[in-house]
Amino acid sequence: MYAVFNTTTKEEEEDIRKLFKSLDKNGDGQLSKAELLDGYHTVFGFADESMIEEIMEKLDKNESGFIDYSGTQ
Repeated sequence: MYAVFNTTTKEEEEDIRKLFKSLDKNGDGQLSKAELLDGYHTVFGFADESMIEEIMEKLDKNESGFIDYSGTQ
């Protein structure tokens, strides 16, 4: 998520922060695959697991199984 903040406006950064926090159901500062699937299902009415896999591959740079939130809080 850090790279996103380096290329966005303050308003876009705040929107991304809010979205991340709304998806982070347990409040641990990380998004799991399950949290992404749940959020995708909530927004689109179905869960596209292949899309979630692609998102995880692109954003889980340390291959921890989570997308970490590293923006300023």
